[in-house]
Amino acid sequence: MSRTSITARWLGALCLASLTFATPIAAQTGDVAVAAQGARDAELDERARIHFHAGTDYFERGDYENALRELEIAHQMSGRPALLYNIGACLERMGRLVEAADRLEAYVAAARPDDAAAITERAQRLRARAAAQASASADRIEGDWRDADALLDLDGFAIEREEPHGVRGDVDEAGEV
Repeated sequence: MSRTSITARWLGALCLASLTFATPIAAQTGDVAVAAQGARDAELDERARIHFHAGTDYFERGDYENALRELEIAHQMSGRPALLYNIGACLERMGRLVEAADRLEAYVAAARPDDAAAITERAQRLRARAAAQASASADRIEGDWRDADALLDLDGFAIEREEPHGVRGDVDEAGEV
């Protein structure tokens, strides 16, 4: 055997070995990357939940500006459509009716809830109230806050409470969202 053929065989064997052993290593590296991304997503989701809970607490106390800030941060972190509904409720309570209608419509478009028609109608009423307020500069129209008494949890379910407080979402037996 010539030196060239021995070298070629060794190179071929090395290439075959590297492909055989590198594939599982690459797959394991990919699994680690997926696991790391999952951990980052879980951490971000937990941080979003903290802001969500802070926002609902502020809302219940009537501190709508801080509620809005916390809910917007939660939405930026999680992208959950239910938060658009909650943001709309805050904006409505703050008298920012057109912005509230925009968020409610964005919620309907993103989440397609069962009560989409009622929420869309609510957004239309908000726009009508905003137009009436703009045309009657001297006569301030007081809002009907009954519609804004429910918010959603991060998964889009109504939060059940003994008294209306403005949050919409389901809470489990332990009080967790």
